[in-house]
Amino acid sequence: MRKNYIESHPIAFIMICLCLVLFPSIKDTFAMDKTSKTLLQHRVLKQEEVKKYSGHVVIDAGHGGYDGGSVYQGHKEKDITLAIALKLKTILEEEGVQVTLTRNSNHVSWSDDNVEDLSARSKIANDSQADAFISLHTNSYYDTNINGSEIWVNYNSDQNVSLAKHIQKGLQDIGYTYDRGLKDQATSPLQLLVENKIPSILLELGFITGNKDLQVLTSTKGQEQVAQGIKQGVLNYLKSLHNF
Repeated sequence: MRKNYIESHPIAFIMICLCLVLFPSIKDTFAMDKTSKTLLQHRVLKQEEVKKYSGHVVIDAGHGGYDGGSVYQGHKEKDITLAIALKLKTILEEEGVQVTLTRNSNHVSWSDDNVEDLSARSKIANDSQADAFISLHTNSYYDTNINGSEIWVNYNSDQNVSLAKHIQKGLQDIGYTYDRGLKDQATSPLQLLVENKIPSILLELGFITGNKDLQVLTSTKGQEQVAQGIKQGVLNYLKSLHNF
């Protein structure tokens, strides 16, 4: 009597059965390995994106504590500069940039003497040996039709000028206010810029008294917009400095 295939090839039949049972598991394992590899690659890519920028900047929220700065319609310069400084710190750190703040609240750790106040801020910057120092302020004027940002810079250093121009470009791209240009601090010496040994600028974000600037500077959306413009300027400056 002729034997069927199973009887004549028992080992082969067993191997076929094992393949039918194991193949789906093997397939799933390879699929999981492929998925895990993709996730790992994505995670590495995200880490590389975070580390895309490097560098260290000091952000100075102008005034604070005993010194309210300019005040208009109940809005204080010290509150506006702090709000923008905190937002700027967050989005710069998301890009991998180290950020030092001269103050992170309304409290200041130095005396209420204006000269000592400015010297304390300069010391924080100089001790940090950071790539840049940016002091945030708001302007004021009796005419509410006057609006615009301006940057005060010490022209004794090419890096000061480079920093100023990159920040200026970042703000121009946002377009939230009129650009009043770069101002030479030699025409009106500023203690912060004179004492700082690292690349430094004093940024007047706009006029707290301006009928257009006030709306931007006192709203959360406007402050985030301004912070984004400064951030882009900082990143472009760091790119030019570190060649990455």
